[in-house]
Amino acid sequence: MERRVALVYTIAVSIIMVFSMVYGFTVSHPDNVYTRHGLPVTWGRHQLVTIAGPADAWAVNLNAMLGDLVIWLAILVTPQLLGRRPS
Repeated sequence: MERRVALVYTIAVSIIMVFSMVYGFTVSHPDNVYTRHGLPVTWGRHQLVTIAGPADAWAVNLNAMLGDLVIWLAILVTPQLLGRRPS
């Protein structure tokens, strides 16, 4: 039963991790609309509208993306490491 719980946890956290890395949260200010990608660390920004009109510009911070992945992988692995029993 313990292996089944670990498998369900791994699948659930993996799905949440992919969703949080890919989904873009739209931020709308007057004359400035962009989407932020990454949760909890924002690693990407896609500019959609500026005061001059429509835009299509990306800004990607690879260090923030790596930090985001490290955080999610730590969430994924930590319970499995803490759940091990010494033999």
